[in-house]
Amino acid sequence: MFLGRFVGALRAVVSVVAGMSDMPYRRFLPWNVLASVVWSGLVVSAGYFFGRNVESVVGDIGLGIAGAIVFGVAVYWWIKRRRRTQQPATT
Repeated sequence: MFLGRFVGALRAVVSVVAGMSDMPYRRFLPWNVLASVVWSGLVVSAGYFFGRNVESVVGDIGLGIAGAIVFGVAVYWWIKRRRRTQQPATT
């Protein structure tokens, strides 16, 4: 229950799985509250300490992703154009 809060895919379903497995509410609630407090504290702390660096990192990564997309589209266009010119004409 506690560790499920820290894994993105499990975060949304851990409560449902606990209910489906008949986990007693008196056991579920303290672990859920503790996990929520620890998780939110870590996320807010990470945002506070690393927030200033995020803008430059995201800017660099975003520029790289945009360049990769433009390159991929150019290669796709070039291959498609090349295949069109190599196909024999049908009569």
